[in-house]
Amino acid sequence: MAYLLWPMAFFYCKIYLMKKYAVIIYGAPGSGKTMQADLLSRKLGILHFDIGHFLEDIFKDENALKDERVSEQKHVFESGGMCDPLWIVSLVSKRFKEIANSGSSLILSGSLRTVLETFGHEKMKGLIDILEEGYGKENIYFYFLDSKPETSIKRNKNRLICSICGRPVLAEAFKTKPVACPICGGELNTRALDKPEIIKKRLLVFHSDTKPVLEELTKRGYKITHIEGERKPYEVEADILKSLNHDKK
Repeated sequence: MAYLLWPMAFFYCKIYLMKKYAVIIYGAPGSGKTMQADLLSRKLGILHFDIGHFLEDIFKDENALKDERVSEQKHVFESGGMCDPLWIVSLVSKRFKEIANSGSSLILSGSLRTVLETFGHEKMKGLIDILEEGYGKENIYFYFLDSKPETSIKRNKNRLICSICGRPVLAEAFKTKPVACPICGGELNTRALDKPEIIKKRLLVFHSDTKPVLEELTKRGYKITHIEGERKPYEVEADILKSLNHDKK
């Protein structure tokens, strides 16, 4: 048995010495950022934190909705608007710190969407500040999935989400509309956010609020890598992995 100890010790030492890092995926609604984050999370063995799903879970909690502010933010969220950035930062920054302190790498989708949420103000740190403290600026990587507005509308209108595991299901990959999640068998639902009229509003809000964030990140020395997002998910994933492995060298 002793001969097994050295390989095992090397294996665990290698894991311990690996640098933790954060990956942030940007993209318009329906660009596939959540699916890509899920795929990369499983491929790389790192945690995917989806702020959108995090908020949806809060808004489903009847006890949480007794709070007037939470109820107010739910209405904003479901109408396609942006929730109060200060409120989001107060909720999410603690989670980011816990994840970084645990030694885990992190992948984000649907995050850092507004200037205030990302950079904060003189009395409050923004989420990028929290990530830099936890991972180091050199270990944070940004990717943007490029897609056309009409693609976003089409994908969102046909999007199905598993009610059990929360995974998105690519309905266009099936000859007939799937009735259950192919992964866990859970019931498939559509989201109120994915109605065409809401999607159009979300697209406008996304571009008006996110463009200044990307510009400021670039000024701060971050590289935003653009990936063609209108291809099949596995093709997009391959490009992100190739780019990420190159950026981490």
